[in-house]
Amino acid sequence: TRIDLKNEQSDPIGIRIGVKQGDPMSPILFNLSVDPLLCKLEQEGSGYQHGLKTVTTMAFADDLVLLSGSW
Repeated sequence: TRIDLKNEQSDPIGIRIGVKQGDPMSPILFNLSVDPLLCKLEQEGSGYQHGLKTVTTMAFADDLVLLSGSW
């Protein structure tokens, strides 16, 4: 796994433990771990300004995009 930045990628990030895809607990654990982050970003108003609204994230199922005004 790597993190994509504007003009570069992070060093590889090793995944040591986790829940495999297809496990019935996978979506529940994913939502429990990601939801606090999404709520915090929404509260702080961090993100991309689009007209009068701020878009902080785009998320669907297990796909997630975090947005920044500095991109």
